[in-house]
Amino acid sequence: MINNFSKKLCGKYRPGHFIAVADVINRFIKIINPKNIYFGKKDMQQFIILKDFIKRNYKNINVVGCKTIREKNGIALSSRNELLSKRQKNIGSLIYHMILNKKNELITRKYKITKIKKEILKAGVKKIDYIETININKLIKPYKKKNNFRIFIAYYLGETRIIDNI
Repeated sequence: MINNFSKKLCGKYRPGHFIAVADVINRFIKIINPKNIYFGKKDMQQFIILKDFIKRNYKNINVVGCKTIREKNGIALSSRNELLSKRQKNIGSLIYHMILNKKNELITRKYKITKIKKEILKAGVKKIDYIETININKLIKPYKKKNNFRIFIAYYLGETRIIDNI
């Protein structure tokens, strides 16, 4: 059983994806029996879901989140980046900086998500699956009191789907 967060964001567009990922991780754990397991935070949704899954099913495993590594232009490192043209990489960089620069205003709702969506599409993005502001400390019980907001985004540059969280 995985957390209901699996039905939002990427889970809405890729039904069953996180159940399959948790199944693969579960099989690896049974084979390897690790003390620590490391996941990247580039896919923050997947990290949160898997961390919760492991903590509920394997009390003795320490889950470690690894920070997102970015190219010099700000795009999160991913094998998908190889599919992007130079122009598309420039657009991806622009989007990252757009969101980074407006993050606090998006979180406080002083800047509307609909407005940044329009700017992102105008910048050359083919399609946006989602862009949402989420307090990640309110996703898994017990909730932490401290606010920790992330901007989650999935969009297409050509045929390539890019995900990030800032």
